[in-house]
Amino acid sequence: MEYDPVLSKSVILGLTVIIVILSLLGLTSNKPDIHTELSNCEKLQDVGSQKWCYSNVAERIVTTDPRQALQVCESKMTKNSSRNWCYSNIASKVSETNLDGAFEICRGKITASNDRDMCFTFIAHRIIIVRRSLDESIQACAYIEDEDKKNSCEYYSYSYYAKKLAQTNISGALEVCGSIKSTINEEICIDLVINAIAEKDPDTALDICNQTNPNPVDNIWCHVNVAEVVARKDLDEALKLCDEIENIKYKAECYGWARKSSSAS
Repeated sequence: MEYDPVLSKSVILGLTVIIVILSLLGLTSNKPDIHTELSNCEKLQDVGSQKWCYSNVAERIVTTDPRQALQVCESKMTKNSSRNWCYSNIASKVSETNLDGAFEICRGKITASNDRDMCFTFIAHRIIIVRRSLDESIQACAYIEDEDKKNSCEYYSYSYYAKKLAQTNISGALEVCGSIKSTINEEICIDLVINAIAEKDPDTALDICNQTNPNPVDNIWCHVNVAEVVARKDLDEALKLCDEIENIKYKAECYGWARKSSSAS
């Protein structure tokens, strides 16, 4: 049979179309099927590595088949704590698209209160990081039974959101920090906001130090923290900020922290 360039091009085009269709159907994926992946997990000798492996498989399939993902947790995790940890990971992933469904996983699959609190914490963290939804993140924290864990969850959500908001809305960021119940955590949140601002606008960061730290020593340490942040990009500029501190002891402290920050960056 003689070579026919027109026919050959037609065959190649036809094969290309078939490959594209199969690819869209997921039939040409290089990823192994779930049974192969689970089998590979079983071959791992270390229990911890095996747990992570099963959880990764479950997270990978949860967007397409949530029930099967939960079955992986249920059938492959032998300890209740590991199973609940797996459920929590699944719930946090589901929360990206279905918050109520994620809450239902925590409530319906986990009976131990400590682990259920963990599940809601995972959701709260995922929501604030991925969706940047403060209200929904705080809603997840509200379901946590242990008060200390609930406060910690709320602090993380408020402070993370405030730190990001500080880039565009400083007063709004400080207001978010003011929503934190714990005075200590509120102060830490404000410090995070100041540090975030210091990366781009040290002068404004120092102004906020003066506004939020009436105590002289706290005010000085706030200045030191700003200098430490600035030193990551410009040591000379940071040392100039340290020079503005009148107290010799704290000025020396500022020099030390600035140089340490600069060498570590």
